[in-house]
Amino acid sequence: MSLFAEVVLPVPLRKSFLYVVPEKYGKEIKKGVRVLVPFRKNLLTGYVIAVTERAPLKNIALKEIKELLDADPIFSASFLSFTRRLSDHYYSSWGEVLQISLPPSYTIKTRVVLAVCEKGKEYLKKETCRGLEREVLKSLIKRPYTENYLRRKLKANGLSSLISRMEEKGLLKRQRELRRPLEREWSVKRSSPAQLEMDYSLDSTLGETADRIKKALGKGAFCSFLIAAAKEKREPIYMALIKEAIASGLKTLFLVPEIEFADRILNEFKKKLGENAAFLHSRLSEKQRELTWKGIRNGETKVVAGPRSVLLSPIENVGLIIVDEEEDDSYYQRENPVYDARVGARLRAEQEKAVLVYGSESPSVGLLYQLKKNDRFFDLNRNRKSRFMRDIIDSRKHAGILSRPMKEGIKKRIKKKEPVLLFFNRQGYASSLVCSRCDYTPKCRHCEALLTYYKKGQKLICRYCHYSEDAIMKCPECGARMVPGGGFGMEVLEEELKKNFPESRIESIYKSAVKKAQEGKIVKDYKERKIDILLGTQMLSHMPELPPSCFVGIFYPESILRLADFKAGYKTFRYIRETMAFVKNDRDSEFLVQTYLPNSYPINHAVSEKIPSFYEHELKNRRLMGYPPFSFLAEVLFYGRNLRSIARKSRTLLDVLKRSKNHIEILGPSFAPIRKLRGSSRVQVIIKSKERSTLDRALEKISKEIRTKKSIFIYE
Repeated sequence: MSLFAEVVLPVPLRKSFLYVVPEKYGKEIKKGVRVLVPFRKNLLTGYVIAVTERAPLKNIALKEIKELLDADPIFSASFLSFTRRLSDHYYSSWGEVLQISLPPSYTIKTRVVLAVCEKGKEYLKKETCRGLEREVLKSLIKRPYTENYLRRKLKANGLSSLISRMEEKGLLKRQRELRRPLEREWSVKRSSPAQLEMDYSLDSTLGETADRIKKALGKGAFCSFLIAAAKEKREPIYMALIKEAIASGLKTLFLVPEIEFADRILNEFKKKLGENAAFLHSRLSEKQRELTWKGIRNGETKVVAGPRSVLLSPIENVGLIIVDEEEDDSYYQRENPVYDARVGARLRAEQEKAVLVYGSESPSVGLLYQLKKNDRFFDLNRNRKSRFMRDIIDSRKHAGILSRPMKEGIKKRIKKKEPVLLFFNRQGYASSLVCSRCDYTPKCRHCEALLTYYKKGQKLICRYCHYSEDAIMKCPECGARMVPGGGFGMEVLEEELKKNFPESRIESIYKSAVKKAQEGKIVKDYKERKIDILLGTQMLSHMPELPPSCFVGIFYPESILRLADFKAGYKTFRYIRETMAFVKNDRDSEFLVQTYLPNSYPINHAVSEKIPSFYEHELKNRRLMGYPPFSFLAEVLFYGRNLRSIARKSRTLLDVLKRSKNHIEILGPSFAPIRKLRGSSRVQVIIKSKERSTLDRALEKISKEIRTKKSIFIYE
């Protein structure tokens, strides 16, 4: 009896493929193993999701599995079920989701290499073989290499055309070569057991919160909670819950939005949990990542912590999943395979019948609405009162970049030798350069975006793909002078600070200007009071190692409100709340916001700490406009080199949706806010529905009928 394997592949297709199982693998092949299979002209690593004896339809020639890569399944039935639900939820490829859950060494790849033919070997012996032809043949005679490798090695002009001619002569041939990364042996390093000595103290309120969540642990039923509290209150609860889970024989997944957020808490985990904790993230070397992954899979780890990819770790018997800083959009993976780790955490917790805990100081609006209704929301911020002075400065009433109150506040702190922390969420010197005569403005070669002007280094840099070129101060079109345009950036503010406070030590931190090592040194100098004024973008608010300051200022947070995003108001509110966390909580401290929109409700409510009122206002607006959590919204993004082709596909989508007669609202097609990114044109269609099932029917139809490059982002 012939056996057939149903295999999913790491390609952007939402379907499985049937392969014939060779007789030699008949007794060994199982669900959850990796196989090497032919796909078109390639050999790919596939993942077996079913084994069957049922023959396919007649007259279909099936390909045979080339190689079985695992003796035992590397994916459990539970993990396969979870990843299938995750990929279906976001209309992603199941095979791609499974691939990113594995260390890189578990994916065997093929590459095209150049090899010398017999005719080429004979030609090399002749005296007529000389010059670059001889160099190419001598380089390839020992072993085949890729064309890129030859280009780097020989550094010769016209190499591609020469190789083409040599192929035509029969001297060279192209062939596919398997690249098998080395798999490392994993061994358990035995050491004395880690003792969980929790030095976190829980007051009565924190204790009550932890106790209520503990009651749900180990009951074998899914349950979710949301904790709204500052990090110093959340972390003791997390530790108490992890300790309880370990004592109950359960394991924990702990998700953080980015590595930068996690350093301090992960170090704390290592101290408190010792060998019970593992940290999985992209900054690990390939070897470290593989060995850590194997350690998790072999069951030696009780807690796995890290960014969104941790959700796809092979840990079994999960009883607790914690998603910290749940409001952060870094949890949403926008590259294929698309998924939101926050929703993925819920799907995995449902699969594992585990307890799910979300934590945040400023919870996302939708999650708060859902869990507050179910009485699963713990508001530990309600009794928190800020003692420091807070004020909003109306920039319309003040001349210059630095308003008088901001200038006086900084001056007062410098006299007292107290450090000043300032936030301005706009990089560079100006948004662009513009010709003073003909309005010519330099744009990115790869994106439909203006190049940001950086006076330091005289560079023009794209904020999306980081393409850069030297700044031109003379217009290439008409020869007139180029001037800064489109609004000033952080370098202007830094210049103004140095002009007003020439004796002060001033430093700035932002991505395009500061390397990781420099960033660490600046933060260290600030902590040691070697810097008087530290200026940074929003990324500065993601550095919990910064000490509280007696003076914190924020410039023009309303820039976020210009985003084409229904969450722009909430993001502005959150940004201000994040920066407020750096103010020392005493009566002598100050927090100032300089803005042109002093009456904007996100700014006003954030500064005055009217938190419940803000959420009520935001929910009212979203209900009125039909945005999540009162609807389900999908963004279908078409992308490709040929704009005409993707525009045609987007119109086809419109026809498909109109024929389906579903109760949905369609916005578009239109250009995406960034109409061209990294060489690809982008067109979007927004679909809204009050029911998720209605939206799913529409998206399923799109997925099946429109075959082109696209990503689907779902907001709920």
